[in-house]
Amino acid sequence: MKRFAFAAALALGATVAPAATLVSHFPFDSDFTNAANPALNSTGQSGGVGISSDAVVGPGSVRLDGNDDLVWAGSNAVPGANGAFYQGTVAFWLKSNPGATPGAKNFMGVNNGDFATTGGNDRMAFNVQSNGAGSLQMFIRSQNGTETNNTLQFRHQVGSTFPTDWNNGQWNHVAFAWRVTPTGTDTRQIYLNGIAVPTSVVLGTLEADPIKSPLTPWETPGPGFLIGAVNNRIPTGGTASNVFGGWIDDVRIYDDALTLAEINALPGLPVPEPTALVVAAAGALALSRRRR
Repeated sequence: MKRFAFAAALALGATVAPAATLVSHFPFDSDFTNAANPALNSTGQSGGVGISSDAVVGPGSVRLDGNDDLVWAGSNAVPGANGAFYQGTVAFWLKSNPGATPGAKNFMGVNNGDFATTGGNDRMAFNVQSNGAGSLQMFIRSQNGTETNNTLQFRHQVGSTFPTDWNNGQWNHVAFAWRVTPTGTDTRQIYLNGIAVPTSVVLGTLEADPIKSPLTPWETPGPGFLIGAVNNRIPTGGTASNVFGGWIDDVRIYDDALTLAEINALPGLPVPEPTALVVAAAGALALSRRRR
């Protein structure tokens, strides 16, 4: 009966509250406040970045010109900055500039580590991006790892249907969910507008080796997590690259992988058709009766 009650609740329009903790939440309704934790408010902005009334959730979004508009979200605004990278979800709305060419764009991210001490391929990384072909992907690398043995990179599978649909000049919801174990990848899934799209792992897993562990704290002071680009820390400071042009709204970062139902319950996503929910409820009831 519990299964039927759950399905019936869905049929009546109840939402599914995520079980994971909301680590960071940038609604961008009127300012750059982190609604989940005021201590993690944006540490600054650059360029002419501002709040736009073109939004999906709430009255505002952040407008990025694709040149020098950036939001500095602080070193601790992302799970793993001073803790584990083993699981999480990054979900947000974006709208690219009309007619923009898809390619290597960073919606948010940071590469942390001084070239002088760690080398270019040994730096910690947390990048939410599209690759050169325009496919959505996420790239996570723990400190003191290498490109091949201490990295999790997963992307919307090349060759699948419409991998660059996010770049159509309209509002699209994107979510990256992952959970890894010491022996391999358990969950790695990309969602586009509440639909799980074909996702492939490009580079392996994050190791449990304590020397290369994702639990290693980031360098202090950290370089800051950018929304609208990736922050590359270099010996003289930091520089932004792969700047995204368009709008970003309602950035949410959780400390665990959300399920499909939890993704679809996030604000702004369309409510499932009532007919489909009633059918699901009826199916659940029939299954429950057969099992008695």
